[in-house]
Amino acid sequence: MSLSEQKSLLRERLQRLRKGLAPEDVRRWSEAICERALALSPVRDAGWVMCYVSVGNEVGTRGLIRALLERGKRVAVPLVHRETGELSARLITDLDKDLQPGALSIPEPIVERTEECPLDRLEVVFVPGVAFDERGNRLGRGGGYFDRFLARLSPAVCTVGLAFECQIVEEAPMGPRDRGVQLVVTEKRVIGAR
Repeated sequence: MSLSEQKSLLRERLQRLRKGLAPEDVRRWSEAICERALALSPVRDAGWVMCYVSVGNEVGTRGLIRALLERGKRVAVPLVHRETGELSARLITDLDKDLQPGALSIPEPIVERTEECPLDRLEVVFVPGVAFDERGNRLGRGGGYFDRFLARLSPAVCTVGLAFECQIVEEAPMGPRDRGVQLVVTEKRVIGAR
C-alpha cells in the first residue's frame, strides 16, 4: 500500500471516530487539554504563541486562545492563502471580533483588523492533526499547509499537537515533506515532555 493510501485510510478512520465523539466528551476533554497545555513551561514562558482555531470535533481551542490572551501573550492564528498553498500568522486581540469564516470553513483573522506576526518572534505553535504517534509524527488533513508552515520556523520554536487520546496511533505515516511536533497534549498526558 502506498504512503498516500495509508494516509487516506487512517485519516478517514480517525475523522469518522472523532465525528462520533459525544459533544460533552469533546467539551470536557478539550478543557483538560487546554489546562495541560497552559501548564507547559514553554507555554508559560512564551510571549508569542500561535494557535489554530478549531472546527467541528477537533480539540476545542477557543478557551485556550482566550486564556493566552488573558495572560498577556501575543497570540497569532493562521490565515490560509489558497492561491499559494501557504499559511501566514496574524496577531489577534479579540477572538470574537478579529475572525471571520475563511478557507476550508475555518475561522481566520480579518486582515484589516489584524497585523502580520513575524515568524521569528513565535516561541510556541499549537498544531492541529488528525492523528499523532508517540514520536510526535503527525497526520494532518491532507492539504500540507501546516507542514509547509512548520518547515519555515526555527527549530527553537516549541511545536505542540493537541489531540484526544483516541487520535494517538501506533505509527502516523510520514513522507519527506511532513513535519511532526515536539509535544502532544491529550486529556490524559503530555507525550514527549522533557
